[in-house]
Amino acid sequence: MTESEAIEALAFHSSSHPDYESPRWTNGFLGSLRPYQGELNLGAMKELEQCLRVLAPLLQSGDSVAREPLAGFLYVIGAGQAWALHPEGMLRRNKLISSEDLDLLTSWLAEFSMAFAMLIEGMPLEDCLEMLETFKQ
Repeated sequence: MTESEAIEALAFHSSSHPDYESPRWTNGFLGSLRPYQGELNLGAMKELEQCLRVLAPLLQSGDSVAREPLAGFLYVIGAGQAWALHPEGMLRRNKLISSEDLDLLTSWLAEFSMAFAMLIEGMPLEDCLEMLETFKQ
């Protein structure tokens, strides 16, 4: 995956890509939560991990970080938390997600947000990716 492909994939996962009729949008991380079809998208999480890996040099390139990938990662984390983890989020309020999936999604988002924060802080990529334990299962 190239840097431009990673930025495009991230746009689909964060539901910010303008081609909202694409299956990549619907099957992206946030697209798969809205509407939730009763199954978490492990493939989307693994592709987000790949995006993080590919975009790591860009994210660690200095004092200024490109807005597009930064916003994409933050939107995946923030909207995922708001929709699924918050008691009034649409997935919990409407009882659309099982407690098992909720626990798994909580782990995914916590691990991903920690890996992302560590990466932005400048830690080595492999140390950051070690945070993604539940993706490996």
